Amino acid sequence: MRELGNVASAGFLSQERSDEPLLLRYFIPMTRLGLMLLLMVSGCGDDTASPDAGTDASRDAASDSSVPDAPDDSSAPDSAVRDAMADSVEADDVGVDSAVPTRNVVDVRWSADSLEAEVPAGRTCTLDNAFIDTEVFSEGTASMRLESPVGDVQGSMGCDDFGQTDLSIEWNSGQWLCMYFDMRVDSAFNWDRNQRKFKMQRMVNSGRWTMYLNEDGVDISECSTCDTCAGGDRCTVMSYDMRPAAAGGVNPVESWQSYTIGIRMESASGADDGAMKLWVDGVLVDEIDGQTYCASCSGTMRGAWGTFGMNPYPQSPDGTLWLDDFVLMSGPDECAPRP
Repeated sequence: MRELGNVASAGFLSQERSDEPLLLRYFIPMTRLGLMLLLMVSGCGDDTASPDAGTDASRDAASDSSVPDAPDDSSAPDSAVRDAMADSVEADDVGVDSAVPTRNVVDVRWSADSLEAEVPAGRTCTLDNAFIDTEVFSEGTASMRLESPVGDVQGSMGCDDFGQTDLSIEWNSGQWLCMYFDMRVDSAFNWDRNQRKFKMQRMVNSGRWTMYLNEDGVDISECSTCDTCAGGDRCTVMSYDMRPAAAGGVNPVESWQSYTIGIRMESASGADDGAMKLWVDGVLVDEIDGQTYCASCSGTMRGAWGTFGMNPYPQSPDGTLWLDDFVLMSGPDECAPRP
């Protein structure tokens, strides 16, 4: 304003123009001064309000401030994780790894910790010629100890009050039976006597077969209507050395191991598209296709002895086994191994 004052005193109010009328002498310069002040004030406002005002950096900052930040996806699972989460089920619901398909149904589950069968509902387990061992267990606080008697004594032992349990599977359905259990073999166990086997699981109703535990693995036997064995034994054999190291075994059976046995029933009566798989600690150790488990069966299968090893029938092996965490599932999906 000092310059403007100087200009006014040197020009607009100069004595050289003293002959001008009073109105022109004062009013017009003052009008010009007012217009100049108005333009100055208006210009100051434009510097802050105009979108063209300021530097490029300041305009960019002003523009960005009105755009909301993109959502932070750092905590969201990627697509693979989301798919796994969507496909998984609670491990407690099935007693196996959470990747077990949800379409399969738990038919029987039993743990030595609770002494209760959770499926079928309300049924308890009475042990016969077996023991709850609170010192030897794979998980939890107890396991079931089976002591096979010396000599040729044969008889039922273990959890013996299941009778026959209807399963969620039909004989000729192409669906899967999935048996899960943990087992430990005593280091002094001796298979080399008489028949040398345990009858560990039996399926009945319309047809019948029995699953055996032997020194060289597991197999399906006593399959009176199977085309693959024509009424004889050892129809479908899954090889795994069950001998302890002292007897020449090559697998660590003296330690707790998790077993999964998967059986796919044939798709139609007499069809030869059945299959069987054996996993140990989540690793596939043997499998076979082209099986016929019942050539003329129909209707729903029944599990006669709970599930594998719950109510076994020893045929003269000599020694002790520990078993625990039994689950029998059935349904359309291939068995997923327990790790």
